[in-house]
This record gives sequence, C-alpha cells and structure tokens, in this order.
Amino acid sequence: WFAACTVADRKALDRVVNTTRKFIGCPLPTLEYLYRSRCLARAENILGDSTHPGHP
Repeated sequence: WFAACTVADRKALDRVVNTTRKFIGCPLPTLEYLYRSRCLARAENILGDSTHPGHP
C-alpha cells in the first residue's frame, strides 16, 4: 500500500507520525523504514520457504 501512495498521501501520513511522536515523546520509525523492513522480511520468508510459489 505504501508504494502506491501519492506524495500528498505520504506527507499526510508523515504528519500523523510526527504528531504522534511529539505527543508520546518517543522517537518513532518512519513509514518508509517500516515499509522497507517489512518488504525485506517478507522476501526473506519467501526465500526460506521452498514450498512457496514465489520461491526461486
């Protein structure tokens, strides 16, 4: 979903994250970082599962 977002959508989501960060007083990962880390984890799971249809 994140890769298909428009620039305006990403800015709006970033505003929500920044507002939340200020409200709770803790650093939060960026949405881009979360997206990339989840994609990488998913790819690693596919590569580790020889029965997965996407496994090479």
